[in-house]
Amino acid sequence: MTRTRKTGSRRRGALPRLPAGICRTPDGCYRARPTSGRKRTPKTFGTLDEAKAYLRQQELAGRSVREAIDLWLKERPNSVKPSTLSRDKQIVRNLPKDFLSLDLASITFSEVSAVVNGWPGKDGTRKRVRTTLQAFFTWCVRKKFIDETPARDIRVAETSPPSGPNPFTWDKIQEIADATRVKHPYIADALLLAAHTGVRLGELRAIRVGDYVQVPHQHLRISHNHPENQAEETTPKSGKSRFIPLDPVAAAIVKRLAAGRAPDEYLLVTKRGAQVKSRNMRRDMGWKDLADGHNWKDLRHTAAVEWCRLPGSPLQETDIQRLLGHSALSTTEGYLAGLGGTRWQNEISAKFQAFGTPQIPDSRHDGGAA
Repeated sequence: MTRTRKTGSRRRGALPRLPAGICRTPDGCYRARPTSGRKRTPKTFGTLDEAKAYLRQQELAGRSVREAIDLWLKERPNSVKPSTLSRDKQIVRNLPKDFLSLDLASITFSEVSAVVNGWPGKDGTRKRVRTTLQAFFTWCVRKKFIDETPARDIRVAETSPPSGPNPFTWDKIQEIADATRVKHPYIADALLLAAHTGVRLGELRAIRVGDYVQVPHQHLRISHNHPENQAEETTPKSGKSRFIPLDPVAAAIVKRLAAGRAPDEYLLVTKRGAQVKSRNMRRDMGWKDLADGHNWKDLRHTAAVEWCRLPGSPLQETDIQRLLGHSALSTTEGYLAGLGGTRWQNEISAKFQAFGTPQIPDSRHDGGAA
């Protein structure tokens, strides 16, 4: 009876199969011959691990940051929101050309840090650049393009003075609205609605006529967000819908804009019936000349701060949080901190002023040892 050996079985004592590009030399060493990459110089090593590492290094050598970042952006839509993808693409478009041409395998911490801290703009902008580059290099590690990320532990040098809410005065808002209404009435309406409701610009753009609720009270339903850099509408940043009560000024504007129109139409539109865009509005109205250094977001800050300032207001911080659509209460408290502290901090401070600040107990009179 003849025995047949199973195909593919390994004889006892046989050497392990070597990876492609590596062969055993007569003297027991390992010769690595790269088959891809710009450098294909063969080398001999004493161990298999050294040969593998050399092959990988040579295959990656010459791959630029630009080549890798293009691959990353192609995969990015599968893992992040459209707004994050848009921000990443904008940052990549503005990366220095000499940085993009660097060899990916040899890039250093110092080179990445120089790009982050050399980025023009505010500290928040540089932090967003850092976030994007950290995500990119983490992806490179996961893809085994590099062994470790050169973007870890990068610190952004704080150069901008700390800033809190920078609200308008109501007189200033009315002054800007009056100056704008003659030529651009829809911009004046957008300005006043933003200041009286505290809605984000993307939410303001997405409001439909059908979002105007009149019973039992006049409200706006905020259930969509449409940032200007996105083609499709999304949910608000908090992921939740909310209702915003309308004060007399906002109610009059919304009622006038909604009159006789279909529920699915955008509430705020240009003269031609298109969605409003902040860039176009600011350009047409001459925002820089009228706003005295404010930005559009300060209109939202105005609503938030005024709600906090209401004398004897029954609104709690959690109420204001819901009105603004903040996911975290700490964000809402930031507005109050800009006014001198959160409500509970102010209450404690008032009690201390009324009854005196507690002193350190005197051990001779509190029952302690003499």
